[in-house]
Amino acid sequence: MSYHKQPFLIRLLIRWLVWPVEAAGLLLLSGLFRLLPVRMASWLGGAAVRLLAPFSSWQRRAEQNLAHAMPELEADQRHALIRKMWWQTGRTAGEFFHASQLVRSGQVAITGLHHLTENPGGSILVGGHFGNWEIMPEAVRQSGREVGIIYRPLNNQLANWIFQTRQNQRRTKTFIKGREAALGMVATVTAGGVMLILADQQLREGAEVPFFGHPAQTAVSHIKVALRRKSALHMARTRRLPDGRLSLDISAPLDLPEGEEEEAVLALATRINQIFESWIREAPEQWLWPHRRWGRLD
Repeated sequence: MSYHKQPFLIRLLIRWLVWPVEAAGLLLLSGLFRLLPVRMASWLGGAAVRLLAPFSSWQRRAEQNLAHAMPELEADQRHALIRKMWWQTGRTAGEFFHASQLVRSGQVAITGLHHLTENPGGSILVGGHFGNWEIMPEAVRQSGREVGIIYRPLNNQLANWIFQTRQNQRRTKTFIKGREAALGMVATVTAGGVMLILADQQLREGAEVPFFGHPAQTAVSHIKVALRRKSALHMARTRRLPDGRLSLDISAPLDLPEGEEEEAVLALATRINQIFESWIREAPEQWLWPHRRWGRLD
């Protein structure tokens, strides 16, 4: 049950006891990972998540999603793949406070940045939870453009403040999901900036678009902005490379369909989902499987 649906007394207990404990733990962990060398922080994050995540509810959700999307895999294959995914996800968490260092030290191979620098107008960059997606704002900032992201506020207001503080330190403009995000997206693109969108999660307010052959509620607001303003819409793929480095590959602008807006939006959303699916099939352990991409599968 979500926080807002809890009884009043339970909400008080969560607000004045649980949230402060969670925030204190987050501050302690963030301080630890800041102090550690990036390689050690990455290894420790990966080891911790791979050890603990299988005991969480996210394990079962990841297994259900993987079986739903790729039923051709055997159970032992799915188990091994999810174990690798937790290692990758933990490394991303451990590297969160070192994103700037990773980019500056040349540990992130960036290709296609010229697609942004050569574009005199603003751009929308569509990526997902692949590899280490947290490097995207810092890497894109190498283009010299203002960077904006959309986020969903955490229920824990203290933890949310920690997140906001981190984003401010990264000189990234943040917009809360909803109306603020829509206005922020238009403002950022109009000003010649780059708006980063992670469009691989379920969005109840989105459009129903096929994903791995199943209908999935998919975000389309960024597509509408691109179509209406004729803004450049790029795909952005983040990966972990075999040599231990990270990469960000930025595509040339996608072709914007002509015709009625509703049909054009669905056509482009379908194309984006197809690109995501091809990335996942190529390296399924690098995608974050626990998201409810197809809603509840119970």
